[in-house]
Amino acid sequence: MVNGAVGSVFILLLVQYLTKAETVNPMCASMLVSATALSALTFVRNLPLWATRLAAIFTVAVMFYFFASFFHLVPSLGEQWYQRADSLVALSFLFGAFCMIPLMAEYSCRLKADCPYRRSAGGGRGFFTVPERLQKQIS
Repeated sequence: MVNGAVGSVFILLLVQYLTKAETVNPMCASMLVSATALSALTFVRNLPLWATRLAAIFTVAVMFYFFASFFHLVPSLGEQWYQRADSLVALSFLFGAFCMIPLMAEYSCRLKADCPYRRSAGGGRGFFTVPERLQKQIS
């Protein structure tokens, strides 16, 4: 449910960005679309391990893009910038960066050995798993 809400937030941020920005940056619009796609991808239960790795890496990259874009705008923002209507783009970047955190958590869970999705899919080794010889020594 959280990831569905995050996807909805990114759709709203995209619409808000496209309607309120004086000039639309294609990179920003594509990152908002990518963030929406990454949130929708979390609903695929049996995502292959290689796709999960790529999605996790891309999720981190999109989050850093949002943070970098926000901090790039910071010098041009005045005091009480968050109360002005023209700072909606900066707020979108900041809010979008924090909305990427639940997506990172989802993909991180899927890369771990004890993720419920991995167990329900019939096992399979995760990316961050303990080697079998050490697993026997631990248990």
